[in-house]
Amino acid sequence: MKRRSFLRLLGGTAILPSAPQANEGTIANLSVHSVKPTSAQGVLHDSIAGGGEIAERTAVTAEMFGAVGDGTTDDDAAMVAMCDWGRKHGHLHWIGETGKTYTTKHAHMFCGIEYLTLDFNGAAIMNTHGGAADVGFVSDNEGLHFGTIFMTNGHEAPSGNYYAGETIATVSAGDTTVEVTGSLDGTGLTAGARVFIYGFSGGGFSGFPPDPRISEYNEIESVDGSSVSLRRRLKYDYDARWPDGSGTFVFGAPRIISADRSNFKGYRRLIIYDMNVVANPNWTTANANLERNGRVTIGGFDYCEIRGGQMDGGLYVSQGKYVDACELDVRGGIEFDKCIDEVVFRSSKCLEIGAGVGVRSLILEDVQAQDLWNLSPSKNLVVRRGRLVGLSASATSVLGPTSSLTENISIEGTEFVVTSSTKTCLFSADYREVSITKESDTLLSISRSHFDSSQIARFMSPDAMFYTSAGVPAFRLNKMPYEVDDVVYFEGDSLTSLSTDDEIRAFCHRNIRTRDLAFVGPHGKKIRTLGRAIATPVDIDSFDIGPAFFSFDQRIIPPTGGSITNPIGKRMFINRISIDVLRAYSGDSGTATLQLRNIGGATLFTVDLKTAGRRVIDVSGAYNLASEDSGAIDHDPIWIVDIRVTNGLSVNSDLEGSLWSFRCEGVRTPL
Repeated sequence: MKRRSFLRLLGGTAILPSAPQANEGTIANLSVHSVKPTSAQGVLHDSIAGGGEIAERTAVTAEMFGAVGDGTTDDDAAMVAMCDWGRKHGHLHWIGETGKTYTTKHAHMFCGIEYLTLDFNGAAIMNTHGGAADVGFVSDNEGLHFGTIFMTNGHEAPSGNYYAGETIATVSAGDTTVEVTGSLDGTGLTAGARVFIYGFSGGGFSGFPPDPRISEYNEIESVDGSSVSLRRRLKYDYDARWPDGSGTFVFGAPRIISADRSNFKGYRRLIIYDMNVVANPNWTTANANLERNGRVTIGGFDYCEIRGGQMDGGLYVSQGKYVDACELDVRGGIEFDKCIDEVVFRSSKCLEIGAGVGVRSLILEDVQAQDLWNLSPSKNLVVRRGRLVGLSASATSVLGPTSSLTENISIEGTEFVVTSSTKTCLFSADYREVSITKESDTLLSISRSHFDSSQIARFMSPDAMFYTSAGVPAFRLNKMPYEVDDVVYFEGDSLTSLSTDDEIRAFCHRNIRTRDLAFVGPHGKKIRTLGRAIATPVDIDSFDIGPAFFSFDQRIIPPTGGSITNPIGKRMFINRISIDVLRAYSGDSGTATLQLRNIGGATLFTVDLKTAGRRVIDVSGAYNLASEDSGAIDHDPIWIVDIRVTNGLSVNSDLEGSLWSFRCEGVRTPL
């Protein structure tokens, strides 16, 4: 991908695009800083300011610092010297020479440069470290490592100890001041610093980085003693009573950590063109395989762009505000994981792909993956077009074992290749069930041990809904759970009568939209959209009181049956229902019906799926009904919780399955 004509070296020098720097002055007044060549380097390009000195804002080559780039000569000292120059000035724009391979032993060499642009330009980087004793990060045989905010040794070899930040006192959304409970000395919590505020562990799972359910990025306006004033209002509440997890580096109590510390400097802007990190042919350890040999880890960024490239190893992205990657060809796996606000991944292909609940929003467009092990961002998952293969037999859902943890899902125009016989659905619509103690109508509790063992923390959000085993909305949270004396409390509002020892279930799915999906492969026919029937909303435009609709498009691809439920937490005065059977069912079953049922299980409407055509039912009557259709709308608030198709349907081909759409319009009211 070539989008860098304005960045090319012009006689050895090119000016970077504007990047705000402290006391930088104008382009005409750029100062000159001396970087003397090594004895092996010889003389730098004559066009470089000062004949052996590099202008502060020029693009540089590794050859200016003595690199050879033949893939054999040790370029480590030259590459590190180039990065040291970038750290000194706060920015670096490197341009590689087409066809060359630069070697290094420092996986972390690019860390600590606030404004970093890497233009591989047809060149490659290969890490040649030989073992744990060598310089650099050797886990998973990484080629390059752009460190996260939790690192403590900057661009040097990590010590194995990570910094989690400082705990803060309870604070509310909308506040602009947080109180740090410990000492601020050496924390980097100073005026102007960028900070990451986070808390409430995703469920007691060991790992690095942490896996918070609540987090945000901000900047410090001023500091007065232990009081830290922020430039923007907090988005979320943070409660000092949040329970810590039981694993290593698992934190529940809220913390604040600076991205501008003496031992860590995060990237304000990280841009990579034509990335090419090649595998080291001499690595033969257990991790030196197609997926991990030469892997690239990227983290610690405010803004990251990756524009084109190919990699022998995988790509792991963690901890940053926003990343946009496109036109990548990765022979290994790609994983987006933890502490990321938004990921956009486009027009790329990879061996396998995954995303964890630590990612808030994930957008995939025109992505081809030979396998996917899990797609479960906590807030939003958008998949447009592309071709994704579900190989793993470890989960019943195509999107992975924890695909039930995403609140809003929109998938359209995508082909899923189903090669595992264990796959039965696109996403699992799973839940966690706990037995509660009723303290009052506004307060429930469970033991801390039960809270941990149920893993219900992964299903939590500030306005999470609990349901009864029948799918009836039972309790709505108004804040995240907190712990007192080994008891975890849930504050909120009861929506139905509850008693101590009642079982309640927590779900994440709220909005689900699927359009124009294709399930192919040897096991594609048996895939339906949802894995579990109970308490999973369909396509809902709003949870607010007032005019609203919900709709659902679904091709019946048997064997199917069961229900798709709609626990939207509000009743609806239904004014109009439209059901369009676009293609009639033509399989072997004697009956094929679509049934709309209320909360008590009574069937309100029945539609014959063996008869094509559009039916409309409103408060005035019913129109275009087939002979086997039945139903009417009365004027009482009715709540359709079940959209059920006949059990036991079978087809010999997809064309025998019925294709239908459903839309319900009305006015949503409080429970």
